[in-house]
Amino acid sequence: MKHLLQSFYLCILMGIMACNNPYANIDSPRERICFDNDWLFMLTDSEGIEHPDYDDSYWRKLDLPHDWAIEGDFSADNPSGYAGGALPGGMGWYRKHFVVDSADLANGKRIYLDFDGIYMLSTVYINGVSTGTRPYGYISFRRDVTPLLHPGENVVAVSVDNTLQPNSRWYSGCGIYRHVWIVKTEAIHVDNWGTYVTTPIVENDKAIVNVATRVRNTTADSVTVTVSQYLLDTTGKTVAQGSGSMTITADTTAEESIELTLNNPHRWSVENPYLYTLVLRYNGEAFCEPLGLREIHIENGVVKLNGQAIKFRGVNRHDSDPVTGP
Repeated sequence: MKHLLQSFYLCILMGIMACNNPYANIDSPRERICFDNDWLFMLTDSEGIEHPDYDDSYWRKLDLPHDWAIEGDFSADNPSGYAGGALPGGMGWYRKHFVVDSADLANGKRIYLDFDGIYMLSTVYINGVSTGTRPYGYISFRRDVTPLLHPGENVVAVSVDNTLQPNSRWYSGCGIYRHVWIVKTEAIHVDNWGTYVTTPIVENDKAIVNVATRVRNTTADSVTVTVSQYLLDTTGKTVAQGSGSMTITADTTAEESIELTLNNPHRWSVENPYLYTLVLRYNGEAFCEPLGLREIHIENGVVKLNGQAIKFRGVNRHDSDPVTGP
């Protein structure tokens, strides 16, 4: 057996997830709020749309996710072509008015906007100032909007340019076609996609869980922080734990890896999909992520799960959202 693929689990910290354990009730300074509602949309490219005082009173009101291409007419003349669904592309704008409380901007707090997907070439403006351009349509991205916000009403404007057609081998849609989130954190916080979990050893009598955590320091001073991690079984009992500290210089990130050892683990299987809960605690924050422990390897073209041959059943479903569908 030359190729061995050990079980792994990738965790992306996108806010606090509910979980049944004693650490879930900790009040956390991090908030992750759905930002999908009450947007304005217009299929246009006139001047000055990014400015907060632009008159958008006549724009269409909608909630995200949104795809303007599917609302158009099918035509063989549309430049998207057969592969793109023969639907129109074009240039569109989105705007949203929202209120920021002065407390959210106090004590060095950070406010981010997370976009799960915009197709295609997009630029995000806050109160008329560009935060940057994302040329590709299939990658989520984050914008730190803290320096551009002020207490009271603010305006976010997003331009979406999908005029260069054809640009895809399948139907892509047009617009902010995935969810948007507003994330509020402390000045020192676990970074975006800042936790990565691997399980290099999963055996009958022992499992090793390696947890790498990246913390961002947005202050002007060097700080030393401690990160603690706990692995809980389905009853909420702590079965493994560890901690580590790191020093982070001003306006940078640092990463700490912690190894947890678990004796006689319950291994995940199709018949018994046992899930542990991984809890990360830092600076009052509590993050919970489900974790399945299993060993997968390929032997002579046969996939084995925990030493037993298994057949894969499923579909290759491109570009589908777990909440709203394709």
